[in-house]
Amino acid sequence: MSAKIGILITEPQLSPEVWRNCAAIALEDAHRREILDYDVEFIEAHGEGLPTGSTQSVTDAWKELADQGALAIIGPATADNAMAVRQMADQYQVPTISITATSYVASEWCFSVSWGSGPEDAFRMVDWLKVNGISSMGIVWDTMWHAGEFVEFLKIAGKRANINVTSTERVSVFGAKEASRDPMAQARQAIANIRSTAPQALAVASTIATIPLSLALKESGWQIPVVCNNSLGAGREPRAQGAMDGWVGTSVYDERNAIAQRFLDNYEKRHGAAIRTDFLLSCHDAFRALFEGLALAPIRTRSGLHEGLEKVRMLPSGMGSPGTYLGFGTFDHRALKGNGAIVLRTILPGGKWQRLEDLPSQ
Repeated sequence: MSAKIGILITEPQLSPEVWRNCAAIALEDAHRREILDYDVEFIEAHGEGLPTGSTQSVTDAWKELADQGALAIIGPATADNAMAVRQMADQYQVPTISITATSYVASEWCFSVSWGSGPEDAFRMVDWLKVNGISSMGIVWDTMWHAGEFVEFLKIAGKRANINVTSTERVSVFGAKEASRDPMAQARQAIANIRSTAPQALAVASTIATIPLSLALKESGWQIPVVCNNSLGAGREPRAQGAMDGWVGTSVYDERNAIAQRFLDNYEKRHGAAIRTDFLLSCHDAFRALFEGLALAPIRTRSGLHEGLEKVRMLPSGMGSPGTYLGFGTFDHRALKGNGAIVLRTILPGGKWQRLEDLPSQ
């Protein structure tokens, strides 16, 4: 009999095919390594989560997978939706691995293999500001829940590095016909408000609002250093090309990581070029960690898998610089570990990006 693994797909912007492709490649590797002595069956549930849908859709889809007997569930991929299933995972005692940047999702039955991290991203952003001699920043963020976590830790990191916050502006991720709620109108106003406080740099802690903000900044003609979170990858998308050139931001992709490069080469050979590199790496690592936990489970039950996941230690990661690793433990359900887990990159003309030299932590 096969072990059922649930894939919770709640973000319309992330194709179901990407989840399936990453799962298949990770499973092939597990079979090649002969760490599993039984078959794995993937089952899926779909729901349109935040920001375009609802958390009810997310919890309904999660429960559908649990009711079908999923041994574990992988997903969601955004913090807002992951927090919606956190309590259910604990209540029903189903190991659930989210792929989100929030540090707050970890719980007794919730595990995290994140494509970035709110606290660590913020500190790396501030590291770049400090190295470049910047002593003040304006912060713009959006209404996705975990954007607030980025701001929280930007302020903490900024205080440690003696970088003053001149102002903060928040914009909505929800578009509307009313001019006051139009994403571009809000982005223009936010940029103008921050500019009036004369910061030396702009810190962007947003998600979906990153592209409107970049377009509004370019339109304004304001020449200012910009550092952002792991939404930096948006600068590679066709509709944002040219608007984010020169931005610096966080990423989990480092071309020096042999695991990452081998996986990406394999993926692109099979499925074509993929822009969402950070998500691909996180999704692949999540399935790798899951299969490692399955191999270490003393019994093929949900509680057995829970125990197996907590035994996953020092698993070389496809995310981050060489030496980054994945690992869980008792009361430790955040997998990504190591000083090089978060990498700084910059956007180049034509939708390309490159890694910056490693910076010392402040």
